[in-house]
Amino acid sequence: MKFYNFDDAPYRRGFLVCRHSRLWNAMPVLILGGLTVLFLYLGLRPAGHASPGDFPSGGDYCVAAFFGLFAFFFHFPLRASFHAANWLMYVSEGGLIIKYRSYLNRSFPPDDLQVVEFEFEELAWARKARETRQSAQLNSGRTATEFATYLELSLRNSDTAMLEENLRVERNREAPKIGHSQTTWRDYPVTFQPGGIVRIHWNGITPGVNATLQVLARSIKVEPPVHTRVDFTHPSNLSPEETKAKILQLARGGDELAAVAMAQRLHGGSLAEARALVQALLRGGS
Repeated sequence: MKFYNFDDAPYRRGFLVCRHSRLWNAMPVLILGGLTVLFLYLGLRPAGHASPGDFPSGGDYCVAAFFGLFAFFFHFPLRASFHAANWLMYVSEGGLIIKYRSYLNRSFPPDDLQVVEFEFEELAWARKARETRQSAQLNSGRTATEFATYLELSLRNSDTAMLEENLRVERNREAPKIGHSQTTWRDYPVTFQPGGIVRIHWNGITPGVNATLQVLARSIKVEPPVHTRVDFTHPSNLSPEETKAKILQLARGGDELAAVAMAQRLHGGSLAEARALVQALLRGGS
């Protein structure tokens, strides 16, 4: 196991590159942009062409602004997907090179440790993991169901202290301030699971997890896929330790809003206090 900064990573030796799909990132921009244009067109129609039940012109503009705002938000991941930092894993002749820093945080200093390399001899097996997750939404309290796909790697070496520490440090980094702007994306594609398992979030990654496993099967054992269901909506019977673990699992999995909702539901208090609790758990957890 070796660690590198962005410039020193030996990714140029890779023969399979796994990265975030530009088409995946383009889809919400195209859909929301199309809806924005549609409602702008409806708002610009002559009044005599309106049909009964249509939005008034002002309403059309408001809806167009709503969709346009979301399209503007989603254009950031699309732009980032064209950057050189958009790669998640390289499969080389001797092992795997994995970048645990999100491509969305490309403004972070490149000399930070953000890449880990595993030789194939260090890996016991790889497998596809699917997770169906139910959690409460932040304000409404309604139940939301999410589906996630992961590539899981089992490590032979039990000494994972440095890997866990580097992942913890990465989760606690803040973006450098550029002028008056400072944006940190809470996107952490790599997490460490109990039992020496490295879990890589594979939603929106190309090639897909099945195609990637076909390549990995040439060098390491591939286990059958697993599917788990996780319910975060009924945590009342959990111990305090189990509750913290569930909140951390949500936050580290990229669903920090659901983690805040769960913290507020269990501990009460204000929204700011719930956010502070989640951040404290992230800073203190491994």
